[in-house]
This record gives sequence, structure tokens and C-alpha cells, in this order.
Amino acid sequence: MTCCSELPSLLTYFVWQIADGVYTSFPTVSDERIDELLDNRLSQNTQRIIDNSVAIFSRYLHARNTSLADFCQLPQSEVNEHLQNFYQEIRKRDGSSYTQSGYISIRYGLQKHFCKNCGYDIINDAAFRSSAEVFSAVMGEMRKLGKCFVRHKQQISQSDFNKLYHSSVLSTADPVGLQNKVFIDVMMHLSNCGRDDLRKMKKSDFHIQIDSAGQRYVTLNDSLARSRHREAGEEVVPQRRMYHLPGNPRCPVMSFEKYILKLNRNSDDFWQKPATRRLMLEELCWYETVPVGVNTLASKMKTLSVEARLSTIYTNHCLRALGGCIWPEQSANVHDSTQEKHSNYGRPVE
Repeated sequence: MTCCSELPSLLTYFVWQIADGVYTSFPTVSDERIDELLDNRLSQNTQRIIDNSVAIFSRYLHARNTSLADFCQLPQSEVNEHLQNFYQEIRKRDGSSYTQSGYISIRYGLQKHFCKNCGYDIINDAAFRSSAEVFSAVMGEMRKLGKCFVRHKQQISQSDFNKLYHSSVLSTADPVGLQNKVFIDVMMHLSNCGRDDLRKMKKSDFHIQIDSAGQRYVTLNDSLARSRHREAGEEVVPQRRMYHLPGNPRCPVMSFEKYILKLNRNSDDFWQKPATRRLMLEELCWYETVPVGVNTLASKMKTLSVEARLSTIYTNHCLRALGGCIWPEQSANVHDSTQEKHSNYGRPVE
């Protein structure tokens, strides 16, 4: 009997027939179900880009007395002309220009939309060569005007950081405050990753090591700590370290070690939900086996900005921009891992 395990999600049931001694199978799948499965492959972020691009293009066409619904019926030459004008005239609702990444995102979303609904590729097909040239020319003009760069995320100010770092929301005497404190330290000193990678962090991803001068520090697995450097095409990637600060009550390594001790031993997740029951300081476990959600991690700095009453609402990106520069003495603690031999290979956090 032939196994059709390649398509488990498509086959609702099989009808087996014998024809000339050979078994054949006939999956009963509708075209709508196939389209649904293909749509589900798109990430939520990609779908948002497509929806946003279509909405922007639809508003543009509506302002010119036409509609997107008519586009698949138009000759590709006419669609190409509309795109030429669109690339030159597109603006935000307030009349300002998009960034280069914004333009690219909109074009990418439209490409996906037209490929699926009209059957042609507005970026690669020969019929759209002239509109592609216009798009390239617009990108070149933006570079000349200095508008091609992505807007950098706001870095948290020194005064707001001091206010946050010494506020009760980062108190290490309770599970929520301790986790907040460790989150700030990890994001500032070790992690460049986004919310999905934050959610995937495990206790075993972290290592406590000792450098050649006998100083303790925490480091993170390469796959998480260096992902953004590699995306940028950097060949030599510095190892990021979070150093122990002897005598400092806000020492990030001391907070990290306490957090590890208080995590639930029945789960390897690094971000675990704080226990909701009333806890005593001497209790060994402060956290549940349930992991913290992706959205909670993604909005962590927004939440802390409100709770600590900072001057503005920050995002997690403000900590990435800050790096390890809050304590000047730590700025020299980022080493090229190829330049120094560690006194040990580090032990993974248990």
C-alpha cells in the first residue's frame, strides 16, 4: 500500500480502489481548501505587509477614479503605467514621503498580491520593466536626498535609564521585578534578537565564564547573540559579555544568577511566567512552567515605561541601541572571541 504521508494536512480520507492489481488513492480536497493551506504558509508579518500595501495602493487608485478590483482585467501594459505613476506619487496620509524600506515593503506586498490574484510578477516580468526602472530611479533620488536610511529607534536617555534602573519595577525582591531587571540587562548587554528569538531563549543558551583576568561574565549562544551582526554581513563578530560588577548592588550577573536559581526546574524556558501565589523570599521557585508570551516580551519596554513613569514610551529597540554603554568601565568588555583564550570553556546554566 502506498503511503501518502507527504500530504497529511490535505487528505481528509482515502478511497481505495483496486485497478489492475495496483492500489490508488483519491484525496477529496476542494480548491478553496488548497488556497487556504497555501495562505496559511505566509507568516503573520508577511500578511500584514501585503494587506498594508494593498490598502495604500487602493487608496491611490480611488483618488484617481479607478479601483483595484478592475486591475486583473487590464492589459499588463496599462498596469505597468499605473505603477510608474504610483512609484513617483505615493505619499503617506500626512503628505510626507516613505523611507526606502517603506517603499520596498509596499512594492513587495503588491508583488505578492498580483502574483496570487492576477498571475503576473510586477517586479521580474518583462512587461513591467519600465515601472521597475522608475522604481530604481526613485530609490536613487531618495539616496541623493538622504531619505534612504531606516529611521533609527530612539535610544533611552541617561536620566530615564537611571530612573528605570532604580525604580521598584526592577526590584529583585519579587519575581516580576527580578525578571524585569534581567530582561533589561540581557537586552542591553547580550541580546540583539527580536521578540521571536526572545521567546525561544532557553536556560541552556546562557553560559557563565571567567576571562583571563579572573573576572566572571555571562555570555549567550552565538545563534542568538550574533544573529543581527550576521544579517548585516559582518565577517568578524565581537562576542558580547555581561560582566560581574563587584560591590554594585545592581550587578547584572548577580541578578542573573538569582533569577536562574528561582526559575522552575521543570522547564528549560528562560522567560517563565512569575508565580501568582504569594511568595516568600526564601522560596526556591518563583516561576511557573508556563512560558511568557511573545507579545508580552515584545512590549516589555512599553510596559516598563508606563510603570516607571518615564518621560516617553520606549520600545525594546531603545535597549539595543544603548548596548553596554551605561557603565563606562564596561565599554572595553566587548572582545573579539578570536583574540583571547578564555580560562575555561564556560559552563552552561543548569
